[in-house]
Amino acid sequence: MIRPMPAALTAAVLLCAAPSALAADVLSNSYWDAAYLNSKVEVGGSSADIEGFRLGASLGLARFLNFTGDYDQRRYRNGREGFASAGLAYHTRNPVWQLHGGLSYERVEGDDDSNAANDYVEEGYGVEVGGRYAFTNVEVSAAWRYLDLGSASGTGGAVDLTGARYNVGGALQLGNWWSLVADYRIREHKLEGGGTSASVDYTEFTVGFRRYFATGTDRKNRHGGLLGGDEAAD
Repeated sequence: MIRPMPAALTAAVLLCAAPSALAADVLSNSYWDAAYLNSKVEVGGSSADIEGFRLGASLGLARFLNFTGDYDQRRYRNGREGFASAGLAYHTRNPVWQLHGGLSYERVEGDDDSNAANDYVEEGYGVEVGGRYAFTNVEVSAAWRYLDLGSASGTGGAVDLTGARYNVGGALQLGNWWSLVADYRIREHKLEGGGTSASVDYTEFTVGFRRYFATGTDRKNRHGGLLGGDEAAD
Protein backbone atom coordinates (compact mmCIF):
# COMPACT_ATOMS: atom_id res chain seq x y z
CA MET A 1 0.00 0.00 0.00
CA ILE A 2 1.38 3.41 -0.97
CA ARG A 3 0.91 5.97 1.75
CA PRO A 4 0.22 9.61 0.79
CA MET A 5 3.12 11.99 1.38
CA PRO A 6 2.61 14.13 4.50
CA ALA A 7 1.69 17.73 3.70
CA ALA A 8 4.80 19.11 5.45
CA LEU A 9 7.10 16.82 3.48
CA THR A 10 5.33 17.73 0.25
CA ALA A 11 5.85 21.44 0.95
CA ALA A 12 9.53 20.87 1.72
CA VAL A 13 10.04 18.99 -1.55
CA LEU A 14 8.33 21.77 -3.52
CA LEU A 15 10.43 24.45 -1.84
CA CYS A 16 13.63 22.59 -2.61
CA ALA A 17 12.57 22.08 -6.21
CA ALA A 18 11.53 25.69 -6.77
CA PRO A 19 15.03 27.14 -7.30
CA SER A 20 15.76 24.48 -9.93
CA ALA A 21 12.51 25.23 -11.71
CA LEU A 22 13.19 28.94 -11.74
CA ALA A 23 16.72 28.34 -12.97
CA ALA A 24 15.63 26.05 -15.80
CA ASP A 25 16.18 28.78 -18.39
CA VAL A 26 18.64 31.12 -16.70
CA LEU A 27 20.65 31.85 -19.85
CA SER A 28 18.68 33.07 -22.84
CA ASN A 29 19.72 33.27 -26.48
CA SER A 30 16.81 35.41 -27.70
CA TYR A 31 17.24 39.16 -27.24
CA TRP A 32 18.17 42.46 -28.88
CA ASP A 33 20.73 45.04 -27.72
CA ALA A 34 21.06 48.79 -28.31
CA ALA A 35 24.16 50.53 -26.95
CA TYR A 36 26.28 53.67 -27.02
CA LEU A 37 29.82 53.08 -28.31
CA ASN A 38 33.03 54.93 -27.45
CA SER A 39 36.07 53.99 -29.51
CA LYS A 40 39.77 54.78 -29.66
CA VAL A 41 41.19 54.09 -33.12
CA GLU A 42 44.95 53.75 -33.58
CA VAL A 43 46.65 53.76 -36.98
CA GLY A 44 50.42 53.71 -36.93
CA GLY A 45 51.50 56.35 -34.44
CA SER A 46 48.28 58.39 -34.46
CA SER A 47 44.97 57.86 -32.66
CA ALA A 48 41.49 59.34 -32.49
CA ASP A 49 38.66 59.14 -29.96
CA ILE A 50 35.27 58.78 -31.63
CA GLU A 51 31.70 57.83 -30.74
CA GLY A 52 29.01 55.74 -32.31
CA PHE A 53 26.43 53.05 -31.57
CA ARG A 54 26.01 49.30 -31.59
CA LEU A 55 22.93 47.17 -32.36
CA GLY A 56 22.86 43.44 -31.77
CA ALA A 57 20.41 40.55 -31.81
CA SER A 58 20.28 36.85 -31.09
CA LEU A 59 17.46 34.43 -31.88
CA GLY A 60 17.19 30.95 -30.40
CA LEU A 61 16.43 28.60 -33.30
CA ALA A 62 16.77 25.40 -31.27
CA ARG A 63 17.90 24.57 -27.75
CA PHE A 64 21.47 24.27 -29.01
CA LEU A 65 21.51 26.70 -31.97
CA ASN A 66 20.96 30.44 -32.35
CA PHE A 67 21.24 33.12 -35.01
CA THR A 68 23.48 36.06 -34.17
CA GLY A 69 23.84 39.46 -35.77
CA ASP A 70 25.31 42.83 -34.88
CA TYR A 71 26.16 46.17 -36.42
CA ASP A 72 28.29 48.93 -34.96
CA GLN A 73 29.18 52.28 -36.43
CA ARG A 74 31.66 54.99 -35.51
CA ARG A 75 31.36 58.51 -36.89
CA TYR A 76 34.40 60.51 -37.98
CA ARG A 77 34.52 64.20 -38.84
CA ASN A 78 34.13 63.57 -42.57
CA GLY A 79 32.71 60.08 -42.73
CA ARG A 80 31.77 56.89 -40.96
CA GLU A 81 32.91 53.31 -40.62
CA GLY A 82 30.70 50.34 -39.82
CA PHE A 83 31.19 46.65 -38.98
CA ALA A 84 28.42 44.10 -39.53
CA SER A 85 28.13 40.38 -38.97
CA ALA A 86 25.50 37.64 -39.19
CA GLY A 87 25.90 33.96 -38.44
CA LEU A 88 24.98 30.81 -36.55
CA ALA A 89 26.32 29.63 -33.21
CA TYR A 90 26.13 26.25 -31.50
CA HIS A 91 26.01 26.37 -27.69
CA THR A 92 25.89 23.97 -24.78
CA ARG A 93 22.62 23.63 -22.87
CA ASN A 94 23.54 24.04 -19.20
CA PRO A 95 21.14 26.63 -17.70
CA VAL A 96 23.84 28.48 -15.73
CA TRP A 97 26.88 28.37 -18.05
CA GLN A 98 27.34 28.07 -21.78
CA LEU A 99 30.20 27.49 -24.19
CA HIS A 100 29.65 28.38 -27.83
CA GLY A 101 31.27 28.26 -31.23
CA GLY A 102 30.05 29.88 -34.41
CA LEU A 103 30.61 30.95 -38.00
CA SER A 104 29.66 34.37 -39.34
CA TYR A 105 29.57 36.52 -42.44
CA GLU A 106 31.59 39.71 -41.84
CA ARG A 107 31.39 43.07 -43.58
CA VAL A 108 33.38 46.27 -43.12
CA GLU A 109 32.29 49.45 -44.87
CA GLY A 110 33.59 52.99 -44.94
CA ASP A 111 32.03 56.16 -46.36
CA ASP A 112 34.03 59.34 -46.92
CA ASP A 113 31.65 62.30 -47.14
CA SER A 114 34.31 64.52 -48.71
CA ASN A 115 35.51 62.09 -51.39
CA ALA A 116 33.43 59.12 -52.54
CA ALA A 117 36.52 57.63 -54.20
CA ASN A 118 37.73 56.69 -50.71
CA ASP A 119 34.63 54.59 -49.95
CA TYR A 120 35.26 50.88 -49.47
CA VAL A 121 33.60 47.57 -48.64
CA GLU A 122 35.43 44.49 -47.34
CA GLU A 123 33.69 41.11 -46.92
CA GLY A 124 34.73 37.81 -45.42
CA TYR A 125 34.03 35.41 -42.59
CA GLY A 126 34.56 35.03 -38.87
CA VAL A 127 35.04 32.11 -36.49
CA GLU A 128 34.19 32.66 -32.81
CA VAL A 129 34.50 30.75 -29.55
CA GLY A 130 33.34 32.00 -26.17
CA GLY A 131 31.44 31.42 -22.97
CA ARG A 132 28.84 32.85 -20.59
CA TYR A 133 28.08 32.38 -16.90
CA ALA A 134 25.05 33.49 -14.89
CA PHE A 135 25.11 34.63 -11.26
CA THR A 136 22.07 35.99 -9.44
CA ASN A 137 20.96 39.01 -11.53
CA VAL A 138 24.37 39.20 -13.26
CA GLU A 139 25.71 37.51 -16.38
CA VAL A 140 29.36 37.65 -17.53
CA SER A 141 30.71 36.67 -20.95
CA ALA A 142 33.89 36.53 -22.99
CA ALA A 143 34.62 35.66 -26.62
CA TRP A 144 37.33 35.68 -29.30
CA ARG A 145 36.63 35.93 -33.03
CA TYR A 146 39.06 35.40 -35.89
CA LEU A 147 38.38 37.58 -38.96
CA ASP A 148 39.35 36.91 -42.57
CA LEU A 149 38.22 39.74 -44.85
CA GLY A 150 39.96 38.59 -48.01
CA SER A 151 42.01 40.93 -50.18
CA ALA A 152 41.96 44.60 -49.31
CA SER A 153 40.16 46.86 -51.78
CA GLY A 154 42.32 48.59 -54.34
CA THR A 155 45.32 46.27 -53.92
CA GLY A 156 44.59 43.89 -56.78
CA GLY A 157 44.61 40.92 -54.43
CA ALA A 158 48.17 41.59 -53.28
CA VAL A 159 47.31 42.57 -49.70
CA ASP A 160 45.33 40.38 -47.30
CA LEU A 161 43.09 41.84 -44.61
CA THR A 162 42.72 39.70 -41.51
CA GLY A 163 42.04 40.44 -37.87
CA ALA A 164 40.55 39.44 -34.55
CA ARG A 165 37.98 40.66 -32.06
CA TYR A 166 38.20 40.12 -28.31
CA ASN A 167 35.44 41.08 -25.91
CA VAL A 168 34.43 40.71 -22.28
CA GLY A 169 31.06 41.90 -21.04
CA GLY A 170 28.39 41.82 -18.40
CA ALA A 171 24.62 42.08 -18.12
CA LEU A 172 22.84 43.33 -14.99
CA GLN A 173 19.25 42.08 -14.86
CA LEU A 174 16.92 44.96 -14.05
CA GLY A 175 13.58 43.17 -14.36
CA ASN A 176 12.00 40.09 -15.86
CA TRP A 177 12.86 41.07 -19.44
CA TRP A 178 15.38 43.96 -19.32
CA SER A 179 19.09 44.10 -18.55
CA LEU A 180 21.73 46.82 -18.47
CA VAL A 181 24.64 45.63 -20.64
CA ALA A 182 28.23 46.78 -21.05
CA ASP A 183 31.28 45.37 -22.75
CA TYR A 184 34.90 46.09 -23.54
CA ARG A 185 36.24 45.16 -26.98
CA ILE A 186 39.52 45.12 -28.83
CA ARG A 187 39.36 44.77 -32.59
CA GLU A 188 42.47 44.40 -34.75
CA HIS A 189 42.78 44.70 -38.53
CA LYS A 190 46.04 43.63 -40.18
CA LEU A 191 47.15 44.40 -43.74
CA GLU A 192 49.91 42.11 -44.98
CA GLY A 193 51.37 41.23 -48.35
CA GLY A 194 52.80 42.95 -51.40
CA GLY A 195 55.42 44.72 -49.31
CA THR A 196 52.73 46.12 -46.97
CA SER A 197 52.53 45.51 -43.23
CA ALA A 198 50.17 47.73 -41.27
CA SER A 199 47.50 47.50 -38.58
CA VAL A 200 44.46 49.39 -37.35
CA ASP A 201 43.47 48.82 -33.70
CA TYR A 202 40.10 49.65 -32.13
CA THR A 203 39.68 49.78 -28.36
CA GLU A 204 36.01 50.17 -27.55
CA PHE A 205 33.54 50.36 -24.68
CA THR A 206 29.78 50.04 -25.04
CA VAL A 207 26.91 50.50 -22.59
CA GLY A 208 23.21 50.08 -23.29
CA PHE A 209 20.12 47.92 -22.76
CA ARG A 210 19.08 44.40 -23.64
CA ARG A 211 15.49 43.24 -24.14
CA TYR A 212 14.84 39.51 -23.92
CA PHE A 213 11.94 37.76 -25.59
CA ALA A 214 10.59 34.21 -25.65
CA THR A 215 10.57 31.83 -28.61
CA GLY A 216 9.21 28.33 -28.97
CA THR A 217 12.56 26.84 -27.95
CA ASP A 218 14.19 29.47 -25.77
CA ARG A 219 13.67 31.13 -22.39
CA LYS A 220 9.96 30.86 -21.70
CA ASN A 221 10.33 32.07 -18.14
CA ARG A 222 12.21 34.98 -16.61
CA HIS A 223 12.11 36.00 -12.97
CA GLY A 224 13.49 38.69 -10.72
CA GLY A 225 15.90 41.52 -11.33
CA LEU A 226 17.09 44.43 -9.22
CA LEU A 227 13.94 46.44 -9.85
CA GLY A 228 11.65 43.61 -8.84
CA GLY A 229 9.05 41.71 -10.77
CA ASP A 230 8.46 38.05 -9.91
CA GLU A 231 6.05 37.28 -12.71
CA ALA A 232 6.84 34.56 -15.19
CA ALA A 233 5.97 35.16 -18.82
CA ASP A 234 5.07 32.14 -20.93
